[in-house]
Amino acid sequence: MTVKNTEKDKVEIAKKQYEQLDRDSPFSINNNKINIGYVSHINSKFTGEQSFIITDTKYVPLSAPLSERENVKEVTVLYRGSSFDSSLDTKLDWIYNNFYTAFQVINGGGSTGMPQLQSSAVTLQKTLKAYPNAEFNVYGHSLGSMNAQYALASISSSDADRVYGYVYQGPNIYEVLTPEQKQQADYLTEEYRVLNYIDSKDLVTIGYGNGKKAVGQIVYPLSEPLGLMGTIDQHMWGGYQFDEDGDLLTTNGSGNVLIEYQRRLKERSFAGLMGTWGSQAGGMSTIKEVYLDAVQAKSIVSGMKSVIDEKITDLMTVYQTGIDQANELWQATIASARSFGSNLTEMEQIEALEQGGVTRQQVLIEPVTDYEASLNQLRSIKSSYEDLIYQINRTIERQIQLDSELASQFKKGTF
Repeated sequence: MTVKNTEKDKVEIAKKQYEQLDRDSPFSINNNKINIGYVSHINSKFTGEQSFIITDTKYVPLSAPLSERENVKEVTVLYRGSSFDSSLDTKLDWIYNNFYTAFQVINGGGSTGMPQLQSSAVTLQKTLKAYPNAEFNVYGHSLGSMNAQYALASISSSDADRVYGYVYQGPNIYEVLTPEQKQQADYLTEEYRVLNYIDSKDLVTIGYGNGKKAVGQIVYPLSEPLGLMGTIDQHMWGGYQFDEDGDLLTTNGSGNVLIEYQRRLKERSFAGLMGTWGSQAGGMSTIKEVYLDAVQAKSIVSGMKSVIDEKITDLMTVYQTGIDQANELWQATIASARSFGSNLTEMEQIEALEQGGVTRQQVLIEPVTDYEASLNQLRSIKSSYEDLIYQINRTIERQIQLDSELASQFKKGTF
């Protein structure tokens, strides 16, 4: 399980769907610093579906012997988004899938998913069967998001606890699903197994809000508006912002969504490792116990930091607006004084305002001082959390150096 992939890493993985990918080639991100696996299968179907199957440690195609496929522990599935050239693929994407599905979304659903959605579901079902012991990470963007949403909602209940989904900038296809698919989608959503990222400034992300159900927990990035000329860039993750740790800046309470997602993710990893280590002869070592305690502490503190970061960002907007309004109010007050006291000097005008209980100190200085003091307090809290995370990380690193099995788990990306 690639728990230690940051939100920025996940976006980099999703972006790879638009690159030239070749079978039996390495699949890496961050300038090849993080290896995800190897491209083991490529789909290019008559429906227009284009998807990629990545296996974790080596090239293991669908045609490999079962004994090899059983050893695959992690599979990444990428559903490519829409094409924009003049090819047949573009026509299949837009004429037979995007326009019809958008019509269904706008009009509250339809009788059945479009051909590409259905073929994408078949792809995931077959791949789940081909690699029976693997955990799956499913990615999609735009049309690929719709394909991934539909495919995830179409899996069997027996496979639901070994999939995770990360879908970006696609319409809400929930009402296109059958009752059975909606039930599966609801389960994956409630278990925080699918995250659905929506830049509200992107024109493609239709069908959300007003209490409508969706496939996955909705995450709203704090997006930078790119304007009309940047419409395509906005759609292609252009407005997303990340902090120095690769955490996504969010809004609308989405920080809490990501915290709960991480909590459940780590909880499942803890349970698996504790079961494995606890069953070893002699039980769990003190080093491993300290390690698990430190990782759990980091999970809690990191989660609180995410909430604080979001609140700071929101409050900075509110406080800056307050500062701007205080300046505007004072300037408007001075302008009124000049208008009504045109026969007075500027000093006499200010003295007249003070006699009426209106002073620069009250209107401008005190509000701005209060806003800035509150912001400094929040920044101090954020800094304290960052220091605490640093100390916890050092504890984790020390434990890893003392135990070769811990080092192996960490290298695999278990935490």
